Formats: sequence, C-alpha cells, structure tokens
Amino acid sequence: MNGIPYLVDFGTGLVRRAAAARDKCVASLEPVNLKIGFITHLHSDHTLGFPDIILTPWIMGRKEPLEVYGPAGTLDITEHILKAYDVDIKSRTQGLEHSNATGYKMNVHEINPVLCTKTKT
Repeated sequence: MNGIPYLVDFGTGLVRRAAAARDKCVASLEPVNLKIGFITHLHSDHTLGFPDIILTPWIMGRKEPLEVYGPAGTLDITEHILKAYDVDIKSRTQGLEHSNATGYKMNVHEINPVLCTKTKT
C-alpha cells in the first residue's frame, strides 16, 4: 500500500530476500523501507530473522522505529534481542560510526485476538 512494504513473519534471510527483490525492480523493498511487520506466532521459524530486521535496515540508514504487531510475548522477545545486542548498539551510536539513535528502536503492539465461537440457536 502506497509503496510501503508490510512484512509478515521474520524468518531467516528476510532482509537479504527483500534486497534481492529490490534488485529485481521492487524498489519499495529497499532495506531502509522495512518499517512495519507482523508476527503471526512466536515459533523460531517465524522469528529467527527478528534481530536482522531490527538492526540491518538501521545500519543501512533507517531512522524510524520499526512498528511490530504480534501476539503476547512479542515485547519480551524484543526486549531480549535489544539486550543481547546492547554492546553493538552502543558502539554504533556512541562510537566512531555515529549511527542514528532511533532506527533500531521499535514500537511493539501486542495483539490479543478474541476467538469467536458460534453458538447454536
């Protein structure tokens, strides 16, 4: 929509696959444009690329926080990823690289689906 890519799940190689699609004339998949994602559930095959989608587009120049929508537990995973990469983030923002201090951040929106059940009348 409006040239903004929406990512569904963060499997391994997500950023590389997006860059490959960009090279095939899908300009909106430029890594810095990867800003909105949805996680369907928290199995590893749907989240192993989460650190990559947080860090690589930021390193390449994304300035806006990543908007992530996912189930309960998404905030916990996010906080643990940021803690795991704290040394890297500090060296990039406070060291010689002078990376921006916003593009690695995230706005996490946990969605608690309401299950609908049909009742017989």
